[in-house]
Amino acid sequence: MAPEIVAQADAKNSPISIRLGEMDGFVRQRTLVGSPLPATIRRDLSRYYEIMDDEKNRLSLTGKEAAALVDAIGYRALEKSNWQLIWAMVEAHLRDHPGGFGEAERSQFTERLRAMRLAQTLHVVDAIECFRIDWLQSREEYEDEAGDDWDPREQAFYEAGLTRLSPKFQFEADQMADHEEDEE
Repeated sequence: MAPEIVAQADAKNSPISIRLGEMDGFVRQRTLVGSPLPATIRRDLSRYYEIMDDEKNRLSLTGKEAAALVDAIGYRALEKSNWQLIWAMVEAHLRDHPGGFGEAERSQFTERLRAMRLAQTLHVVDAIECFRIDWLQSREEYEDEAGDDWDPREQAFYEAGLTRLSPKFQFEADQMADHEEDEE
């Protein structure tokens, strides 16, 4: 039976209790004899989140690509058995629902997804899950803010780390550029 680990999330929150299950061997392998397992878990989680943050800065999806990705995945569970095949899910989805993608654009996009490194794929999976949670909790706020100017999901894509440019910022930059052209 795997031990139950109680790790302090931070000084302000109550402890988090987890059963390590299959991860028990991995955690113990990374823990010095006599050292507390929660310290290893905190260290490893910190490393994971640093990698995810780094990958967020490298990912360059457009709003249209993020929408295709989220629509293709839907709310299906992303587990080790299928998250490495997100490119195939997107390819199949875009075949049936092109969503403004031409054949060449669709092929290039799915090839970019297919060529992603493991850390990039994990970031995309993590960002999709963050998007789902944020969208379920804050959909009305995003819809109110977007109005008719952009797809309300685009701000949530940005907040989740699927895109690098906020649609609100892009919209305001476009308006400013239009205004400058009008003055000339």
